[in-house]
Amino acid sequence: MQMLGVRKAFSKIKEHITPAQSVSEIKDRLDHIVRRRNQIVHEGDLQRQSRPRSIKRQNVDGGEFKDDIVWLRSLVDAVDEALKTASLKK
Repeated sequence: MQMLGVRKAFSKIKEHITPAQSVSEIKDRLDHIVRRRNQIVHEGDLQRQSRPRSIKRQNVDGGEFKDDIVWLRSLVDAVDEALKTASLKK
């Protein structure tokens, strides 16, 4: 967002995201989602084992994925609002 002229993007997102969250909570949740996505895409969602005897996959919780999707939608909406607000101030 800085390339679009928005400084301190996470502070601006914090103003618009619902439910209300701190900047660190937003960053932590996004980091968790990105790490989980990378496990699925780049590691085949396999469990890491020190001496594997068989392939084991990570446990998948559908509820967690649904919560993440809902949260990502609220993040996108907050980014959109932050960009609209920034463009109105110009």
